[in-house]
Amino acid sequence: MMSADERSPLLTSISPRKRQERKAPSSRKLCLLIASVVLLPFITVLILRHVRAKIPNFIAHEYGVGFHLTIPYGTVSISYPDVTIHNCRKKAGLPASTDVDILAGFIQTLRAAAETTLGNSPVSGAVVTVAHIPALYAEDLEDAFEYAGLIYLAHYPYWYGGVSHETSAAYAGNGFGLCSNYTDMEACDDEPGSQHENVLSAALTAGLLTSTWSNMGIYFAYPSTEHYPSVADPDLGLDHRHDGREDEYWALVRDALLKPLVQANQHIRVNTQKILLHGDGATDDRFREVVGEALHELAPYLNASDIFAEDVVYAAARGAAEMAKRVS
Repeated sequence: MMSADERSPLLTSISPRKRQERKAPSSRKLCLLIASVVLLPFITVLILRHVRAKIPNFIAHEYGVGFHLTIPYGTVSISYPDVTIHNCRKKAGLPASTDVDILAGFIQTLRAAAETTLGNSPVSGAVVTVAHIPALYAEDLEDAFEYAGLIYLAHYPYWYGGVSHETSAAYAGNGFGLCSNYTDMEACDDEPGSQHENVLSAALTAGLLTSTWSNMGIYFAYPSTEHYPSVADPDLGLDHRHDGREDEYWALVRDALLKPLVQANQHIRVNTQKILLHGDGATDDRFREVVGEALHELAPYLNASDIFAEDVVYAAARGAAEMAKRVS
């Protein structure tokens, strides 16, 4: 008697093929899945590039636009060639997160405010200056500008790229470090008063206190102020003065104001020529009293006790706009 395989040679030859056919759909699905995983990142990049605002090739305007990001607000200043200044302010300021999407959103808000002030004239690029916040890097700001479709202005001699901190911008916003003929850098170098000087800068807002000692001059943002002694404390923002005993709060503010200058004199004694105040909290009467008390204690380290507080809310944005006008 023949075995089942001998009686059904057709069955034995077809069965494996049927099994392969049954497996084929699963293999195709696997191939499609692998292809999707491989191609998805490339497709995503292409979509994002299409959706992302296009960055202009050059600055198409003579006016300079400056953004200042601090906690909890941001300001915009526009400097025209005829020295006219326009300012505007938004509550949206420097976020706690340095996520590029969030930063880009704030920058787009400030850009829209500037363009509205300009009668809907487009803004191609800007200088952004920021409070001395740890973990905020130039790459974050550059990426945020790219997402917003803006040219990130960073140019010699004002700084070599990177983060432009608000101390430098506030210095310029108070009228210092700016040569009269900014279109001629050789003439700017030869202009009297181009020597450097030491500056103590203090900024107070509802959400942040900063105090920075640095060296400024005609190249007002070089070297970068990030290498100088600085304090940045969100817990000492003006809104925190009622968290506990108010006298303790002001004592901590006074100590924070003193700390950078004490650090600057740790190894060798240096004199400080200017005191800059900025931020919307700098108009607070008690803050001004505490600054006066701190300066009295700092008297041995000061060449002068002059306090410069020109338009404290917009000083940093104005300085950034002056930078932008000079490098665009």
